Amino acid sequence: MERDGIRRRIGSGKAPAAGRAALLRRSVTALLGMGGAIAAAAAPAAHAPRYSDERFWTAEQRKGAFVKETWPERRLLVWGTPGKTIRGQDVLDPANWLENGKPADKPIDENTDLLLPDSGGPYRAMNPTGSQLICRHLTVGRNAWLNLVRFAGYGNIWVREGGGMWWDGGLKGDKHTFVRNDNLLRPKSAPPVSRYIGDRTLIRTGNHLGIAKAPGVSVEFVGNFETGDDLNIAAGTMVVGPDSSFCPGDRSVQGIYPKARLVLLSGARFHKRGNQHYGVDILVAGELVAGTEERPLTRDCFLGISYKARDPDDLMDSVVKRGRLREVRGSPRYYGLVVLPEGAIRTHSADPGKARLVLGWHRQPRVSRWGGDGTHLVRKIDTVFLGEAQINGIEFNDIRKGGILLPSPAARCRWEHVFYGEGNEGEAEELYGTFEGSTEFKLKG
Repeated sequence: MERDGIRRRIGSGKAPAAGRAALLRRSVTALLGMGGAIAAAAAPAAHAPRYSDERFWTAEQRKGAFVKETWPERRLLVWGTPGKTIRGQDVLDPANWLENGKPADKPIDENTDLLLPDSGGPYRAMNPTGSQLICRHLTVGRNAWLNLVRFAGYGNIWVREGGGMWWDGGLKGDKHTFVRNDNLLRPKSAPPVSRYIGDRTLIRTGNHLGIAKAPGVSVEFVGNFETGDDLNIAAGTMVVGPDSSFCPGDRSVQGIYPKARLVLLSGARFHKRGNQHYGVDILVAGELVAGTEERPLTRDCFLGISYKARDPDDLMDSVVKRGRLREVRGSPRYYGLVVLPEGAIRTHSADPGKARLVLGWHRQPRVSRWGGDGTHLVRKIDTVFLGEAQINGIEFNDIRKGGILLPSPAARCRWEHVFYGEGNEGEAEELYGTFEGSTEFKLKG
């Protein structure tokens, strides 16, 4: 069975250029107001998001938990030298910010809102000392580029069209928040090291991003994002919003911890930014959710998986000796997706026949530098489902024979609306197997 939806999402099909154009059109529609509408009106900000204004937020986006969140008024600092980059100027120094039109004199903390305003020309702000910037809401305006070696955010983050941000750190707190990237084209302020994939502009969140929200509290990503290395969802809920994407790095396990959830909404994409031949792509000890009861899927969402080496000997000896392949203790096998016995996967769809969680090889051209070129490996994926599986609407693509491993054959009987797309190595019955390996998979920390 071949469907246009999956061909658009996994990059296959006969007309990739048309697919990219369609993705761009959908993104423009979904991220309404990002672009011309923003330029035509006073731009909203992380501390003043103007949810009721339909020029800036779609009906789907306004269903996010962050919309109902309330925030007490706090001090707002505005960057003092927009349009000018001054070497050594530190974002942690309050004197470089204006508060009520005058240089600030109190330290920046989790109750401080920050605004780098729009400018007619590119400028950059950074923390050259490497000390951690902690703030509440943060807005990066047009032509501004913010480079943070260490960062902790407790509020909303909004990067306007033409602005950019590189940050390494975590998102925390007990409030529902959003992180939004308005860019659909390369911002002029971006330094040459920034990466761009296809028609999308990504906010590179640095090498490492941790989500550590309070239990039951979420952060929703609106737009397109990536990390250079790992993403760990330690606590709380990470939401990839409608028609948005998140691409973790290709050198580590992406862990969903026992008190955490990853939620993919309609049209969302989640996959590594390159193929990682070794280890596990996504390790679920918490919950992996496609759609929610309040926001069920109305369109497919896509979970992209890397193809793997079946044995360490398939990869470079030097990589194995350096210990880069010790992601699974006691097992030589590597899997793209593992739902642990204590984890769960759930789907919620308004129409499981049309809107599904789509799994497949992500077809990213980049190859992880830790695993050789991988050109000799079979480009089929392996998955393991050992935990609770409430599945009503899923489609499998590019599955290896025996690549859907379950604790027992009976586990599959409870699944509903299961579909098989393109690129699978065999017929449906040949894709299933019983998992007999070690369940001691390694999460960081």
